[in-house]
Amino acid sequence: MENTIPFKIIDVSQEIISYIRCQNYHEASLKIKILSEKIKALPETIFNPGDDYDSLLTCLNAMSNALEVGDMILYADILEDSFIPFIKSQITPAESINIDNYTLEPTSSGAMTLYYNVGKIYLHSNCNPMDEARQMINLYYEEKYSEYVVFGLGLGYHIDALYKASLGTLRIKVFEPHTELIEYVKANDNFGLFSNDRIKIYNDPTCADFCRCLSDENTGILFHYPSLLKIADSEQRASLRRFYISWNSYYQLKRRLIINFNNNIKNCPHNISEIRDNFFQKKTYIIAAGPSLDRNLKYLKTQAEKTDTLIVCVSTVLKKLMEHGIKADYVIVMDAQERTYKHIEGIEECDIPMIIDSTAYWRFASDYSGKKFLALQKGYPPAEDYANAHSFPLFNTGGSVTTLAIDIALQFGAQELYLAGVDMAYPGGKTHAQGTIDEGGIEKENLIKIKDVNGGTVYTSEQLYSYLSWIENRLSQSSNVKVYNLSDCGARIKGTHNFTS
Repeated sequence: MENTIPFKIIDVSQEIISYIRCQNYHEASLKIKILSEKIKALPETIFNPGDDYDSLLTCLNAMSNALEVGDMILYADILEDSFIPFIKSQITPAESINIDNYTLEPTSSGAMTLYYNVGKIYLHSNCNPMDEARQMINLYYEEKYSEYVVFGLGLGYHIDALYKASLGTLRIKVFEPHTELIEYVKANDNFGLFSNDRIKIYNDPTCADFCRCLSDENTGILFHYPSLLKIADSEQRASLRRFYISWNSYYQLKRRLIINFNNNIKNCPHNISEIRDNFFQKKTYIIAAGPSLDRNLKYLKTQAEKTDTLIVCVSTVLKKLMEHGIKADYVIVMDAQERTYKHIEGIEECDIPMIIDSTAYWRFASDYSGKKFLALQKGYPPAEDYANAHSFPLFNTGGSVTTLAIDIALQFGAQELYLAGVDMAYPGGKTHAQGTIDEGGIEKENLIKIKDVNGGTVYTSEQLYSYLSWIENRLSQSSNVKVYNLSDCGARIKGTHNFTS
């Protein structure tokens, strides 16, 4: 059997299943007509006589009976459990083809996937690359954009899916570092990418051209993540992966962020602008949950008792500080996910005022009985619109609750900043201070080695390294504020002075 025949049948069958599962019966019906035409066009000679052909007829009859009574769910089940497996069984695997640093391999659906020999990674699914691409685009595609930039060509599955999702309205620029891959796809252009005047494909060996497009707010961005992993330059690869982490997290949490935001603006009666003067010209301590915090607790207790200091702690350490008799002036929360509510579970009656990022998990604003102040973040359109409508300030979150706290303190005119537990690394292989819910260990594998506060080395993750870079950049914009790092084992933070408590 020709591989292209079953693949097209499997692909449209998978589309039908997806439409039925989300109750889009109109689109499913249109695709069912296409599937019927493809099945009728199959020559009988491609099947072995006997059991194989009889099995197909039995399956087709069952599908027809399901349609006759209007049972779309049963129809989809038959497609998934019987029809697609049968068609796959008729596929004669194609031979693998070597293309410089790549190997083109057949998948179980009859389509081809691509294996990158140098990085030992697959660029597409080994089952159904087309369905994989559709699922990817369903998550990332935003209709508001008329142009998109895409990193990574692969075999073009995700680009074809993106173009089709826009009904052919998009203009798409694709940036691919490897010339040999571009030449192969151009010579075997199954999706007509190179003949489509709305799609342009560029060779971008250093990724510089793609990076220049990232600042355009009117252009959509799509990362083909496996293509990031084959960037040769380690620094460039790490830099783009850090950007990807931030970009991807927004889409993965998109629905959760909207739910949190809508509830938070209802349940936070105060805006953070009301406490601006409480930060002005104060010595402000920002307490995070790094392992070094354990050795700063006695000192922090003496500072919390002073009237000229301000203590702002992240929710991770609130219970720990209370256990050591340290009362913070404010606790700050930002994480959108439910698990972080454990930080305050059982102490909801606490009277410490809470600063709540507008997309933080909704139960903080709903259930906490203390005074609550809403902080609105830059880069999240609903928060920006809400801030503009009410003349509220906006803050750069930097991606973490600690970086948000730093930005708030700097914007509100703190005289000096003292960073406690802001290790931005895993000293001794530890992730958090003792007694916090996130306390644990971590292996050095896949971590980054950086300088520590003592001139030695310490290991950190890409995510923590991105926060560290953000902090250093933010402090460089506020050179008039003295910043002290109380950590005795964490990462060296440019722009801070080491401080021994």
